[in-house]
Amino acid sequence: MSSAADATWCARTGLAAGGTSFEALNHPGQYLRHYADNVYLARSGGPNVWDTAMSFAADATWAADQPALWRSSVLLATDRRQSLRVTTWGHTDRYLRHADSLAFTEVVGSGSSSLLKQDATYTLRRGLADSSCYSFESVNYPGQFLRHADSRVRNAPDDGSALFRQDATFCARPGLGGTGVTFESISIPGAYLRHYASQVFIASGSGADDQYDRPQNLSADSSWAVAAPWAP
Repeated sequence: MSSAADATWCARTGLAAGGTSFEALNHPGQYLRHYADNVYLARSGGPNVWDTAMSFAADATWAADQPALWRSSVLLATDRRQSLRVTTWGHTDRYLRHADSLAFTEVVGSGSSSLLKQDATYTLRRGLADSSCYSFESVNYPGQFLRHADSRVRNAPDDGSALFRQDATFCARPGLGGTGVTFESISIPGAYLRHYASQVFIASGSGADDQYDRPQNLSADSSWAVAAPWAP
């Protein structure tokens, strides 16, 4: 019967130079090894064909420092209009919108103006810097995307630069507040799309002199409901 121990590995200095080997917690001396296109738990010189000592060190050594091939852990539909709703208790009628190029949150309802509804709607695109993450294109300003600069989130036109594309790309995570989706900056890992005092920032909760970066309520304030678009 499988157990948590069967799924637990201890990282060791690579048996071959330049990587990491993974030793089974409950089978000391046995390692994660690839052999003939399959992956096994293997012991060098053991009784099975995949235990052969030939190339064992190389086959049981892995490069574990590479960027993930798929960075988002929440899958979202792309090329669709969406609105981002606040999930923080007491503020769940507020949505992310842009005004004068800056991102804010504001109450949006059926009686809101057409302009506000458009400002609060974005087309979810494949990430400009990484297709496994996401970028938000403004509905009423096509070609402009949400990006961060000096921690403040804003609308800006794609200038084609690597910096812009990194700053306009966010990877989706399960909501830190236990609901919704959290969007992590691809260019500043550990910093999230967060609302604070009706403005929108990227923040890590380090509390480094800036109120928007305080750890209090970070989880709730950086969790968003991906909602039906106000401007379909």
